[in-house]
Amino acid sequence: MHTQLAGVSILVISAAASPLSTSHFVIDRSASNLAIAPLHQSNVPENHVQDSYIVVLKPDVDLTTHTNLVASTHAEDPLAGEDSGLIHVYDGQIKGYAGRFANSTIAKLRIMPEVDYIEHDQLVWASDIEKGAPWGLARISHREKLGFGTFRE
Repeated sequence: MHTQLAGVSILVISAAASPLSTSHFVIDRSASNLAIAPLHQSNVPENHVQDSYIVVLKPDVDLTTHTNLVASTHAEDPLAGEDSGLIHVYDGQIKGYAGRFANSTIAKLRIMPEVDYIEHDQLVWASDIEKGAPWGLARISHREKLGFGTFRE
């Protein structure tokens, strides 16, 4: 009974959480009974970048201390290849980092209380061209010099 309830709780919390690529709303896990950070994945698995993740931290976390801990956790079970481990650190609107990690490292990161959520990195594409964009955008999107008659091209 407890396992079923925990499984249902994980599904409900995962559905309500806010992945980086789809929402700007932050879900507060502090009042939740869920002890692990949600792991968000795209509905299109072929777009996943293998073993690559974006980890978003809670706002009050000391980024330097946490990334040092992540580096040592990753060293315990590194991926093969030169580009594994921390790749990029975000310290602006969000605190977090991107990197390539083994499943065992992700499991350890998910139980850290300072981790808000983890998202499997994925390939994305621009799918449309804006027509009738405001004046000035054409100037930065064209290689050839624009004139007064061609600025809307």
